[in-house]
Formats: sequence, C-alpha cells, structure tokens
Amino acid sequence: MRQAWYVVIVLSALYAVSFLDRSIMSVLATPASQELNLNDAQMGVVLGAGFAVMFALMGMPAAQLIDQRARKTMIAAGVIIWSLGTIAGAFADGYVSLTVCRASVACGEAVITPAAISLFADLFPPHKRALPMSIYASMPGLMTGGSFLLGGGALHLAGVLEPHWGLTAWRGTLVLVGLPGLILIALFILTVREPARSGSAAAKAGEGADMASFMRYLRARWRFYVPFYLGASLLVMYAYAQVAWLPSLMVRAHHLDPEHAAYILAFGMPWAVVGAFFFPWLANRLNRSGRGDGLVTAFMIAALAATPFTVFAPRASSLVVLVVGAAMSLFCMTATSTLSPLAMQAFGPSRMRARLMALSLLCSSLLGFAVGPTLVGYLSNRWQGDPMAIGRALSYLGMILGPSAAICFALCRPAARALRHEQGA
Repeated sequence: MRQAWYVVIVLSALYAVSFLDRSIMSVLATPASQELNLNDAQMGVVLGAGFAVMFALMGMPAAQLIDQRARKTMIAAGVIIWSLGTIAGAFADGYVSLTVCRASVACGEAVITPAAISLFADLFPPHKRALPMSIYASMPGLMTGGSFLLGGGALHLAGVLEPHWGLTAWRGTLVLVGLPGLILIALFILTVREPARSGSAAAKAGEGADMASFMRYLRARWRFYVPFYLGASLLVMYAYAQVAWLPSLMVRAHHLDPEHAAYILAFGMPWAVVGAFFFPWLANRLNRSGRGDGLVTAFMIAALAATPFTVFAPRASSLVVLVVGAAMSLFCMTATSTLSPLAMQAFGPSRMRARLMALSLLCSSLLGFAVGPTLVGYLSNRWQGDPMAIGRALSYLGMILGPSAAICFALCRPAARALRHEQGA
C-alpha cells in the first residue's frame, strides 16, 4: 500500500506540472503576442485550439494502448513529449511554430489521466479508490490558481536571467517550466513498478478491451453519456476561456503588468482546491438517499451556482469584484476535474475506464480547450480597442454555458440512476 500511495503522489505531481505547462501561455499571452505580432484571434488559437485539437486526436488512441500495454511506458513517453514541447516553445519565431509547439504539449498530456485512472484501479481495492482519485483530481483546481502563482514566479526569474542567457522573459519562462516534468519522470521511471491488472479472468483475457465492445457499450447507454459529456464540456469551455484570458483582461482593463496579474489571480487557488473536495463530498451526501444520481446532481448544482459569477464578474469595473468573482466561478467549475473521473469509475466497467475518461477528455478538449479560449478571442475582436472587450466576451459566454450545462445534467439523472441499479450499487 505504501508503493500505491507513492504512485499517487508522483502522478499527482506530474499532473500538476502538466497544468502548469498547459496554462503558462495565458500568463505569457501579452508579451508573446507583442513580440511575435499576433492578434487576439491568433493568440486565442494558441491558447485554445492549437492545444485542444491534438489533445483530442491523441486521447482515444493513447487510451486504447493504455488499456492493452504497459502504462508506465506510456506515461514516460507522454511526459517527455510535453516537457520538450514546452521548452521548444521558447524558440518559436511566429504563429505557426508556436502553435506546433503547443500541439506537441497536448500530444504528451493526453496520456496521463487515462493512465492514472487505470493504475489507481489496480493499486487500490474498490472501497479505497475515492481518496486517491480525489487527491489526483484536485490538481486542476490547485493549479488553476497555482499555475498563475508559479508562472508569475517563473516569469520574474526569467526576467532576472534574461541578460545572462539571451532569452526574453517569456521565452525563458517556457524553459523553466518545462524542466520539472523531465526531472519527475526520471524519478518515476527509476522507482515505480508496473502493477498487475486486476479484475475478473475475462477482463484479464482482454474481454471488453477491443473497440467494438466499447462502442456497443456506449450505444446502449447513450442517454447517460451524451448529456453528461456535453454538460461537463460546456463547463470546461468557460473555465479554460477564463483561465486563458483573465490575465490579459487585467493587463488591458486594470493596467497591471503580466507578472502582478498572475500573482493576484493566484487568489483563486485555495477556492479551487476547496471546490475539488467539496463537490465529491456533496455528491456522496446526495447519494445517501439511495437514488444513485448524486454525482450528476452535484454537477448540476455547480453549473447553476457558477452562472452569476461568470456573467457579472468579467464586466466589473472593480478589480476586487473581478478577482472574487473569478475565484467563486473556479470554485464551482472545479467540479469538472473531480466529478468526471469519479463518474467514470462509478458508472464504467473496469476494462473501459481509460477510454471512457479519454472520451470525456476528448469532448472537453474539442468544446472546452479549443472553442472556449478561441471563441473569446474572436468575440473580443468585435470591440477592438475597448479595454473591456475580453470581459464582454467572457460575460456573454457565461450567460449561455452555465444554464445549458445544468440542463444537460438534469437530462442524464434518470440514466445515472439506471446505471447504478444495473451495477447493483
């Protein structure tokens, strides 16, 4: 059991690093766009679609390999690819090369969460999986604010080092944040053993591992998975649009420099961490009624609670209102990072969990990572020259996405109860 918890700690640390590498460009958006002469629409692609398209394309093939082959090897390959892709971004000379570098980061990061879910299922018995999964799944909430804090610190250090290594501060920051992943994966390779796959004899023989069985399973239960994946993706769409563009909004509308904007936005970090543990607790409380739909009901509550903050905070003239509203919306939207993996474990067969999680990430990538930041970039161009343009775009997006997500979760509640009854839970 000690080895199992060690794996949880190392994988959680790698997951945290992946979010730093994923979100660092939001801290660097202003200096990078100025040096490379990128407009908001182009930077929106770099922040969103440039990452998300490759993340979505790689998710299912990677998960298929994870369900069939050594997960330790897959994790090592993924971390090396995303870390080197982050560092390579420091040497980008324009829009195309920077987008390619961000796509390579996505390619590597598509591996870690499906592999982690598969490993945890083999390292812990069913009644002990909730805590390690919640700790791992809390990393996005921690790093939503933590990435701003660490990114701001790395940007400051890179500025100090700029005269010594000849890289401008934003380029040096990419080098600094790309290195921890390489160090951690070396430790992982040297100290972690691949656990044997658990489950029934049929599962060990590979039953359910083929794609045809997976597709039959999804078709038979589409009433749960379609609205669930869609609702979670709509929340991710706003969450990543906010994370990607809030630093730029604070620079333009509130006259802060990128480093101080990153530090101030770190205020949201403790609220995001609280949300990561609050919503699983709420789901368990709701499940005590015996109906089995606590996870999706908690998701629905999070979507409705987030809506006022997503609509009004981005357009506020007060910096305090903007920061507090952003923190509260992150508190609510952290539900996506914790409840989605728990739902895949609660409702999905053991041999399909990596692919169910990969499909969740694929939907979140296409709608969340790709559309959210990119759409805000294009919408803000309608008010070009207005320092509040990004705030207007975020507000209109929040007005639509929160209520739409709540409707999706309401629709899948009956199917969630049927799935739990089917499993005898």
